[in-house]
Amino acid sequence: MTDAYDSGPAPTPGTGPPTENFNVQQQQMLAGGYVQNGAAPLPLTLAIQASLVAGCDPDTGGALIDQAFAAVKREYPDHYDQWWKAYREGRETAKRDRATRVEAEADRQGILADGKALHRARNAGPPSWGRMDPAEALEAASKPREPRVGFWFGGRGIFYYGCVNDVHGESESGKSWFVLGVVAQELIEGRTVTYVDFEDDGGSVYGRLLLLDVPEETLRGDRFRYHPPNGPMTDAEKERFMASATDSDTVVFDGVTEAMSLEGLNPRDEADVAAWHAKYTKGLAHEGKCVIVIDHVPHEGDRAIGSQHKKACITGVSYMVVAKEPIASGARGAVAISVEKDRHAAIRREAQAGERPQYRGMFLIDFTSTAMAMNGCPSVRFEPYKPKSVQEELDDAPKTMTVAQVMWDYVQENDGCTKSEIRGCRKWGVSKDIVDGTLDWLTRKGHVKVEEGSRKSLHHHVGTPIEGESE
Repeated sequence: MTDAYDSGPAPTPGTGPPTENFNVQQQQMLAGGYVQNGAAPLPLTLAIQASLVAGCDPDTGGALIDQAFAAVKREYPDHYDQWWKAYREGRETAKRDRATRVEAEADRQGILADGKALHRARNAGPPSWGRMDPAEALEAASKPREPRVGFWFGGRGIFYYGCVNDVHGESESGKSWFVLGVVAQELIEGRTVTYVDFEDDGGSVYGRLLLLDVPEETLRGDRFRYHPPNGPMTDAEKERFMASATDSDTVVFDGVTEAMSLEGLNPRDEADVAAWHAKYTKGLAHEGKCVIVIDHVPHEGDRAIGSQHKKACITGVSYMVVAKEPIASGARGAVAISVEKDRHAAIRREAQAGERPQYRGMFLIDFTSTAMAMNGCPSVRFEPYKPKSVQEELDDAPKTMTVAQVMWDYVQENDGCTKSEIRGCRKWGVSKDIVDGTLDWLTRKGHVKVEEGSRKSLHHHVGTPIEGESE
């Protein structure tokens, strides 16, 4: 740092940096007590006073330095040059001291960074390219992976540890509410969760967790770590983030498409999708954490943007979320949860049999319940799928067989039509829900068959005729 007094001949008092507002006590202390009650007491020594003034920051204490020069010039004109020399020596000493402190702080920060890196290395398990112990692999094979994060009513788990899990749905389908419901369960059970939010804000997320009955003291503590990034993850940012996530049980990334955009990546590009997961999710899953990613599907679609590439990176379960009743204050929300992918098959076996996605259960949140009136929190229930009885299967036929027959005829006339084309036909005269329900019924009964075409599109063909079905 340099200032107007660092070099050259002794300055003329009053020509230094601009005067700022300082109180009289500060002026007396830093100008050496040259002005006090109208008198001019002698300083301890000129050298000490010069050293004190030299320690001032010229950017903030310019007025005090200027006053000190003026006082010496006025009271001790014969010693002014000597005082100026002592001041310059003090400035050089102050610079050297500051440089030493800066270097010491840099060394300390480096030691801390090395310590954190060593801690992660010691707790990260085997290296990603290291050979796995055969005994460990055989033990894992003898104990198939089960979902142990979150739980449906009755106790069955919702997500897998040590895997990248996925939840996707349309905007306002309830996907974040569903995941936050699981987060609330985990926090209440005493576990630690890191939540990385690329879409919402802290007030909304914390507010929802309070409504989900998470105690405020838990949210004020260290077991819920909320991160709202607004830029790409640099090496320094990753260092800070890993310090937060490294001892968490579950890590959530809410808004995959937005997260990739911050990194300048294309969610439709296979290499970019793989690069994003390699940077964000894979290492955490390798350390044994439950990783959950939340993503969009286009309006009236059933696949996430770039879904095939994204689905390939899912090593646990992938759920599709559909709002049957919107979640809203003063209402009863109902969100259907269906399984699209289950790498370990422990969740699919509990879901409804049939074509994918397979219905797994309903996330219910009731803002009209007695609990809401009593303690301000809605009642929440993760209601699992229950297999239907024979009579319920018989009752599952569409209420009007006319729609089913007309739809079967339409598929026969338009062989290979897609679900969107069937939906778009104007001849039904019923709601979209009835159209979807009728098509699902025709598919389950084998009257319509579905085949996967190019680019993973689904095409419909007629199966067995529906004559003889009872209403």
